[in-house]
Amino acid sequence: MIRLFVSDLDGTLLNENHQLDDRILQSIDFVLDNQCDFAIATGRDMHPLHKKTLDFGARHIYTICMNGAMVFDWYRNIIFEQPIESSFVYELAQTFPDLSFDYNGKLEKYTLASYQDIYARYHAQIFFGGSMNIEQMENWLSDYRYDQSPEDIASQTIYKINGEVDDPKRKAEVHDFLLQHDHQIENAPFRPDFFEITSKGVNKGMAIHQLAQYLHVSDDAVAVYGDGGNDMDMMKAFDHAYAPANASQTIQAYASEILGPNNTYSVPKHMEQTIINNKNK
Repeated sequence: MIRLFVSDLDGTLLNENHQLDDRILQSIDFVLDNQCDFAIATGRDMHPLHKKTLDFGARHIYTICMNGAMVFDWYRNIIFEQPIESSFVYELAQTFPDLSFDYNGKLEKYTLASYQDIYARYHAQIFFGGSMNIEQMENWLSDYRYDQSPEDIASQTIYKINGEVDDPKRKAEVHDFLLQHDHQIENAPFRPDFFEITSKGVNKGMAIHQLAQYLHVSDDAVAVYGDGGNDMDMMKAFDHAYAPANASQTIQAYASEILGPNNTYSVPKHMEQTIINNKNK
């Protein structure tokens, strides 16, 4: 009997506009109302906009953030954390000062880049169903700290480093640098042209194990849902692993069942049906 449901966000739980809508929230409430636990497992930090939508505190939702580097309860108490070694953080920032990576702390993001550079990066992107207006953009960027030095960043507790590198030569240099430090870090990006760096051994699968132990839930009572590269470890770690039809072929290969596309609410429907099936046993 499944007692803990864990889902990735984009491409899995969220709708086609990358939003949490009423239909999805209804399914989460159904899980919680039936005395089961629900957790989000995301490569992101949990931005204030996400927390507001999910209504933390009222909804008892656990969050596995930054590919497993942090696990929180619904009051944002830390259940588990594993930061990146400060020596690596400093060396990466010092070696690649031209790359506008996000260095993610618990509450803030730190970057070598200027406000103008980060604003330009996000300006053309689509969030929450449409292009952001100026007020929304300012809100989204409110947790950034700009124009930091490598020393500034390394003095913070950094849990995850992420960013995109367009230039093929520069991208290869970053990959080589990471290979030289693979005793310190993991790189599990959701897509090949991206970097998502955490401490060695940190991944969503490991973090779900931590949460399951905290909740006294056995592995065979955990169901996980994912679609992309940073979901690989959790899909491999649990027998009840489900992928929407839009998931990558690699992820589908590790799924115990392929569901419908995420834009048909296949994950919310599957969670609800699983609970109904539990009741009928």
